[in-house]
Amino acid sequence: MPALSCRYFGDYPAAMRQKLGNRLPQFTAAEKAQLRGSSDFYGCNHYTSKYARDMPPGALARAKGWDRDAAVQNLVHSPDKVDIGPRGASGWVRLATRSRSTEYRSSCVRR
Repeated sequence: MPALSCRYFGDYPAAMRQKLGNRLPQFTAAEKAQLRGSSDFYGCNHYTSKYARDMPPGALARAKGWDRDAAVQNLVHSPDKVDIGPRGASGWVRLATRSRSTEYRSSCVRR
């Protein structure tokens, strides 16, 4: 998670700075020193899984905000129309089973 880099290394990764430019805060040397190593625990809640692929140039040109920055499309179906999993109680949650995601990753490696 690039956004956590400042907590561990004192600043955002160079690639993130290059892509987002002045939208990221600039830290003084003192702030970087204060941030570096300031986190001793990282917990992550994971609610759902999706397939991801590079965003096609036409879609990237129309994308805004986070979607444009990420430059990926999040999909619930693989290119072969394999559903990542059944819909959960909330419409945006997919119950991705290990076998389906492993099967899809394997098919991508073979291509």
